[in-house]
Amino acid sequence: MKLFKNRTLPDPDDEAAVAKLSAAVKNMALDFYAKLVKQQTIHYEDVVDPEEIVSGKPPMAAAITDRMALQQCIEKLPRLQKEYIQLRYHQDMSIKEIAELKGKSEKSVYATLERAIARLRVMMNE
Repeated sequence: MKLFKNRTLPDPDDEAAVAKLSAAVKNMALDFYAKLVKQQTIHYEDVVDPEEIVSGKPPMAAAITDRMALQQCIEKLPRLQKEYIQLRYHQDMSIKEIAELKGKSEKSVYATLERAIARLRVMMNE
């Protein structure tokens, strides 16, 4: 996609350039897959220890409640801040990648993320 956007696609007759492009696409796909694997869903069984249930202790209820509260606070953020938070922390993208994707400067993305985090801290402490 980057090559296509920049209009720097290789000549189809240039086998070396096509091979380089194929390797680049393969590596980008592998990187994308690695990011997807990192963000696996957390299952209830992974969070709750069966012995805690038997002993009558609440199963990490505070941690689960905190995650739910954080998600609700994220939903209250302005659209751009929410989008940047999701890209940064759910999609595991770097600030540079977000800036390139959105056509913004890295400073702008960083400042927006900092404002979003500050706002989340305030909301979570209320």
